[in-house]
Amino acid sequence: MGGQLDPAQLAHKYSRSGRTEEAIYWYQEAIHLKPTQAAAYAGFGSALYETGQLYSVHSWLKAISLQPRRAVAASIVDGLGGSTVRGCGTVLPRMLGFVGGIVGGVLSVVAALDL
Repeated sequence: MGGQLDPAQLAHKYSRSGRTEEAIYWYQEAIHLKPTQAAAYAGFGSALYETGQLYSVHSWLKAISLQPRRAVAASIVDGLGGSTVRGCGTVLPRMLGFVGGIVGGVLSVVAALDL
């Protein structure tokens, strides 16, 4: 790619500058080109979260399944605007608690609707 940024880098730049729709597009491109890139899934999930889309949970879980390390969880929590302490063992449990809360809420709605 020469001196050009790859799609994941472009997506990250757009995300950091508040241009969420562009970030979503470029995260999708990054995932399409390299479907094993955990950071792209984490960023994609955070961008989707910014727009209120529940599919963000799927993206975060995919990121964790690809690379189950604190760094991925930290980037997700950071994307949510949470504070993280690098090197601390509380990042992953906090992120999983958040995701678990969403999943629990979705399951409650599904049960209430008798789907």
